Order: sequence, then structure tokens, then C-alpha cells
Amino acid sequence: MTSFTPRPEQADILSYTGGTMGISAVPGSGKTFTLSALAAVLIGKLLGSRENRDPNEPDQEVLIVTFSNAAALNFSARIASFLTEQGLLPGIGYRVCTLHSMALEIIRGHTRQLGIADDFVMLDETGSDALLQRAVDLWLEADQR
Repeated sequence: MTSFTPRPEQADILSYTGGTMGISAVPGSGKTFTLSALAAVLIGKLLGSRENRDPNEPDQEVLIVTFSNAAALNFSARIASFLTEQGLLPGIGYRVCTLHSMALEIIRGHTRQLGIADDFVMLDETGSDALLQRAVDLWLEADQR
């Protein structure tokens, strides 16, 4: 990461090796940039350690979870850029997702335990509006009887 010279606070973040870490900063302070750089460092270490790992151990990856699709795309692009600078292939050893997509993936992987049909679908805003309207219509019909 020759093109990135971190400020002292950012350097503290980049020295992370594990455990819980909280980052509090104002908008525009470089959180996403710094966390993307940290992710690239962790991914690089993970990919380097794969050569020496026990083949019976499951593969690991770095998981980056954010709130919005826009933020997920931003993280993906920045991490890819940092990995390219390191001579690594973007898209290997990590996933970037939203809270919602991660929750959906967890649910899809445990439908039986949750008592949900394997072919369940998530409603978008239009579908949920239609379902709500149908429920109101049915309630009004029942109330008029």
C-alpha cells in the first residue's frame, strides 16, 4: 500500500490483529478507506497462510458487512484496488455484503431449523405493500360481516 500513508489514528486501525475493535469518527474522516486498507492487509495475510495450512481445516475468508448496497460496492471497489496494488487477485479470500444479504444467507442455510420452506421468497417493497393492502382489505371485509 505504497500510495496510502496513514495518519496516527489510521495506523492504529491498520495494526489490528484480532478481537473487538470500535471505530468512531466523523463523516469524511477516512473510515471506509482505512477499513478497506485493513481488509486488504488481512486478506493478504489469509491468502499467504493458505499455502501452509492443514488441508483438513476449512477455508477461511474475511467478511466485511455494511449497511447499504452503495457502501458494499464502495468497500468492494476499494479493497479490490488495494489488493491489486499488492499483486493479489481481487475477489478471492473475502466477501462484502450488507446486513440484509448476510441475514438472508443465514436464513437460507437454516430453513429446516427455522421451519421455513426451502423455496421461500423475500418480499420487496412492492410485494410487501401489496400484502399489507390485502391484509387490510380482508380485515375490512371481515369487519363488515
